[in-house]
Formats: sequence, C-alpha cells, structure tokens
Amino acid sequence: MKTVVIITALLWYANNPIQMQTDWPGGEFETLYECREFLQSNKVMLTLGLFEKHLEDDKGNHLLSWEYFCESKTYTDL
Repeated sequence: MKTVVIITALLWYANNPIQMQTDWPGGEFETLYECREFLQSNKVMLTLGLFEKHLEDDKGNHLLSWEYFCESKTYTDL
C-alpha cells in the first residue's frame, strides 16, 4: 500500500445543491506540509486550470465558489 497527498478542490455551482469535487492531476506529495506549501505558492496556476475545466458543470450551471485542500489517499500498487 502507498499513501500520497493530493490537492482536491471542492466546487459549488449555481442551481446545484450538491458540491462537486475534483483532484488536481498535476502531482502527488509525500507530506501535508509539502502540499500546503505548493498550494500557497501556486494558487494562480491552479485557479486558471480550474477555470479552464470547471467554470460550468455538466448541466451548464456556473461555478459560484471553490476551495482547495490537501488530502491523504492510500492505494495498493498493482
């Protein structure tokens, strides 16, 4: 088993009571500290990428707000 830390964004859209979630595909970190340091220094790059892909949901609802966080994920190597 392997544990990594990834960046996740919670997304809130107009006319949609359910929050959505997306993982940032650009990297995995070994520690929460490393992830949080990356977030602090790269919010513009992350947000521009978020806007490119997630300004609207699959029903055309506009993005109202978002929040980034770091989370640990554990998976089994195959």
